[in-house]
Amino acid sequence: MSRLRTAAGAALLALAMAACSTGNAGTPQAERAAASPTTATPSQAADDHAAPAKLKPLRSGERRVKLAMPEAYTPSAPYGTGTDDYRCFVLDPHLTRDAFITGLNILPGTPSVVHHVILFRLPPSAAAAAEDRDAAEPGEGWTCFGDTGLRTQSESLDEAPWLGAWAPGGSEQVMADDVGVPMERGPKVIMQVHYNLLAGPKPDVTTAQLRLAPKSKDLAALETVLMPAPVELPCRAGHDTSPIA
Repeated sequence: MSRLRTAAGAALLALAMAACSTGNAGTPQAERAAASPTTATPSQAADDHAAPAKLKPLRSGERRVKLAMPEAYTPSAPYGTGTDDYRCFVLDPHLTRDAFITGLNILPGTPSVVHHVILFRLPPSAAAAAEDRDAAEPGEGWTCFGDTGLRTQSESLDEAPWLGAWAPGGSEQVMADDVGVPMERGPKVIMQVHYNLLAGPKPDVTTAQLRLAPKSKDLAALETVLMPAPVELPCRAGHDTSPIA
């Protein structure tokens, strides 16, 4: 089985998003709600609901697995002040056989507070560390900025567990039909959600959908290498008054 390497500017993406949201109004609530697909739950406000985007047809042998947060999480400034909360949650796809991830989709539960989402692989060797981090903080998940906080920076860059990312306006991501991210049976997924609190703290249950293909398809395996770079992207017009921008 051949292996392909992809490069993603993860640190650049995360920091650029943070720079354009911290200290100003970010994307207006109405615009975020209109741009983001979502799932409706009875506990969420009606103005946070939007119709889910239409998914692309499954290819031969593929199936979808829906991973939801175990319980609703109400974001808050982790250190008492601030307008951002980066939170990591463990999701279990319950894989009993080896498979490939061939696509993903994110359904923000409360679009007015969900700024962006990143998915990471959680191998069995790091499961205990994730459980310890989760147990060390009250509520669902744990505080995390940049990545999951379970690996050193060099490990995260050279052999990145990055699966994919979503931001408002995003839709289902489907890989080419001859490649996939290998997932051995047993691993879990960490979903990092960046919450922006300028619209007020609201409960959220964000969901990830994974498109899976069986190992028998013998796809070329993708590996991810993250390449940090200086953040020199300008914020968009009307959102560039913050000193950090």
